[in-house]
Amino acid sequence: MSSELDRLSSASTRKVITILLTGVVGVTVAVGIPIGAAWATNSTAAAVELPLDMAAGPIPDALASSVSCPTAGNCTAVGAYEDTIGITHPMAFNLSSGVWAVSSVPTPTNAPDYTFADLNSVSCFSVGNCVAVGDYRVSTVQTESFYTVETSGAWARGVELPVPGDAGTSPALTSFQSISCLAGGTSCQMVGEYLTTDNQVHTVFDTYAGGAISGSPKELSPLGTNLGIELGSISCATATSCVAVGAQAGQIAESATYAEENAGVWGNSVIISNPKSPSNPSEYLSSVSCVAPTDCVAAGNWVDKAGSGFSESYTESGGVWGTAVDIPQPSNLNNPFADGISCVATVNSCTIVGALLDHNGALHAATAQMTNGKWGQLAVAGIPFGAIPDHELLAVSCTAGVECTSVGYYNTGGATAGTEAMGATWVTGMPPGPVSGLHANAVNDHTAHLSWNSPPNIGVGVSHFEITATLVGGATVDKGPIVGLAATVTKLSPGATYRLGVTTVADDGQTSATAMATIRMPATAPSAPRITGVTGFPGGLRASWAPPKSTGGASISGYRVTMNCGGALHTAHFPGSARQGSVGGLSAGSTCVVRVYASNRAGESPSSNPAQGRPLR
Repeated sequence: MSSELDRLSSASTRKVITILLTGVVGVTVAVGIPIGAAWATNSTAAAVELPLDMAAGPIPDALASSVSCPTAGNCTAVGAYEDTIGITHPMAFNLSSGVWAVSSVPTPTNAPDYTFADLNSVSCFSVGNCVAVGDYRVSTVQTESFYTVETSGAWARGVELPVPGDAGTSPALTSFQSISCLAGGTSCQMVGEYLTTDNQVHTVFDTYAGGAISGSPKELSPLGTNLGIELGSISCATATSCVAVGAQAGQIAESATYAEENAGVWGNSVIISNPKSPSNPSEYLSSVSCVAPTDCVAAGNWVDKAGSGFSESYTESGGVWGTAVDIPQPSNLNNPFADGISCVATVNSCTIVGALLDHNGALHAATAQMTNGKWGQLAVAGIPFGAIPDHELLAVSCTAGVECTSVGYYNTGGATAGTEAMGATWVTGMPPGPVSGLHANAVNDHTAHLSWNSPPNIGVGVSHFEITATLVGGATVDKGPIVGLAATVTKLSPGATYRLGVTTVADDGQTSATAMATIRMPATAPSAPRITGVTGFPGGLRASWAPPKSTGGASISGYRVTMNCGGALHTAHFPGSARQGSVGGLSAGSTCVVRVYASNRAGESPSSNPAQGRPLR
């Protein structure tokens, strides 16, 4: 990632390494992962530490940013680490038969001895045959991009990537962020960004074919008055059919954006917006996965008017992009980030990886699974022993099965506190079933008790149950999560009718259908009405009042008015629709104390504040 490019995507601010890195040839190191403990047979993401290059320093600040799996259990990932003097270098990882191995990647020949370089993305034709893209610093004012090719598990020296002719030279800043290669083929398309001579961020596409860069770079400018465009993820279904996603920025807004290539021609960028997004949006698409031409799913993030963050997905089916779908999240965590997405076979079977924030602002690695077109919740992933927040999964690659491998980073504490790269492999399960025997009963006028039986199908294991309360004709409030087979639901309105729901949430975040129970809460007596005036007439008084602020959950059936005139108590009753009432037969000239009471089916209210009046002669 290139912080000098004033990145449009706020996702880069969460990542530990944000600056252009560089590398040298290193020694391959392998780390074995016990089969069944952290590879393939897991049903949820449980990450392990990835090996480090031998040149890594004691505080390596390592990161794995991208992964590509040509077949189940055979993957290549890329990232970066710091050496003993804090210089950052690119590195690559290979997973085979449960064993991760690491190797350095040589940078282009024009890279200085002590520079910074990284690899941002990798995509594979087949096992051990991949292409990766990244960037490297040539000088303090010049950053270039490069690609490198892995053949039969060996990485070749990087080659500088071309950019359009309007690229600035002082500074010269480019960064290629994503690559998509065709499985079993020989061609790839790459997407990056660069700074123009007019100091605008533009997107650039390069094509790799037949072992070298083919054709001229293709430039994409921002729309209208927008200041820049950054498409940071690309996915190709064929050599000439691709989709790239990202964002473009105006003076005060950041808008989610995609562009499509059809028959080898890139169209103009298109801005899309979550219907709940504010008029000045903060929204971007971080990743896209295409399963066929015109069939893709993009994942991203948006921020509402209150500053709360949400994750989302957009699905293109048959060339038509649907509206945004928010990714569910546990009610005890917030502000999720969707960083990577991978779909298998159809746009209805996808996996998202990223992170969730706790209430202290710490990041927790997370995954979410879409099955049959329905997203489960983002679920916290397992992390290596000794990990402390922050940790995050940045990329994912899934194969038929569905088996997924994801990579990212985690932090460590102690004397050598820093950042390490991590990876997880798991086989996704099916969603859990709904609970049975749901029963609801009112404890009092504000509280209900729910009980249920465990679902017969628990998916990959039950994590918790989400409890919701939907006021009939009103809003739904999340009351969960709950661990166990019973819950007490509080802060309900007296007299109201609710639909109380229990949803099973599996360890991988997938959710069941929601079991529902309808309950009518007991009404309470209304609050006191308020006297607004007392007027005398010959031999009587007329009282006026405002109705109670709270009806107690039942309609007002009537009002009782009392007038105490020198110890003589007079009482009259009026219907619930009345707002005034008169009482006659009172002693002229006497002082009377007036009170009003409201009633509903549950009882009578407290007295209104007293008022005084005098009947006329």
